[in-house]
Amino acid sequence: MRLTGTQKLLMSLLVVVALFAGGPLASGYALVVASLPIYGAACHLDRIFGRQITPDGYRVFLLGLGCDVDAAIRRIVVASEAGVDPARIIAIYHGAERPESPNELLLIDVVRNSLKDFARSEHRGEDCPPGQYCRIPDLSRGITENLIETYLSSARSQFLAAVDDGADYISWLLRLGAVVQGIVSLVYVMLIFTVGKIATHLIIRFIGKPVTY
Repeated sequence: MRLTGTQKLLMSLLVVVALFAGGPLASGYALVVASLPIYGAACHLDRIFGRQITPDGYRVFLLGLGCDVDAAIRRIVVASEAGVDPARIIAIYHGAERPESPNELLLIDVVRNSLKDFARSEHRGEDCPPGQYCRIPDLSRGITENLIETYLSSARSQFLAAVDDGADYISWLLRLGAVVQGIVSLVYVMLIFTVGKIATHLIIRFIGKPVTY
């Protein structure tokens, strides 16, 4: 059955809407999946197998804060200016110690939230719920500008939520055992081979294409 022009237009609009609606989530999960080999290469392969990989450890890397969760925690504690020994908070985070003061109890919550907070510096309006990445519409702007601003804020929130969840899922998966790790490694090898093959083919076609003036 051949589609009419109107049907083709409607299908195209549906595809565009689907991309705008689901694109941020898909992009967040794609970042988590695509970054795993880079994480292994940059932070040593032993960090992505068995009990070595943790959700916070992977999130720290995705945040661009390096490979060491303890170093990230130390920076968070120092930046808080709470006057608490970072070594104590690190020990509490790993379960080696228990909080002994209200400051330590509060600070360990701050640390755990900060390790997941991808947009701490994002501006929030007074009516924006905590943890949400939103802005209050500026009535001095046009409708189109406010719609774009609202969409970008929503897309950012969805993207970061997907990255957060993705780090949890992939860490859980890699901690299931050697068999699962082997399957995941095989899948990545196949994906890298496929992407490399496609990229090589496109490069060859581009280089081999005659230049016209």
